[in-house]
Amino acid sequence: MNVLDENIIESQRQFLRSWRIRVKQIGHEIGRPGMKDDEIISLLHRIRRVTFFTRDSGFYEARPNRSEPRARARTQALARARSRVSAIG
Repeated sequence: MNVLDENIIESQRQFLRSWRIRVKQIGHEIGRPGMKDDEIISLLHRIRRVTFFTRDSGFYEARPNRSEPRARARTQALARARSRVSAIG
């Protein structure tokens, strides 16, 4: 499942859907508006095979628990993917 942070703008969400890429966005189809980073991480841990996209460059900062390396690696990979999608769109 592809999950978008609520900071992903509507046009980007619609662009993904126009390519028939299924996405759910925090505050719309999943979760609630204004969720804190720790709440989002807890939500993501409950979802099987999830990929999370965010524009928040500090999303993974200051994680005191053992999930930090995974969150950091995924966030960095998503930032690279986002720059490629931005070049396309």
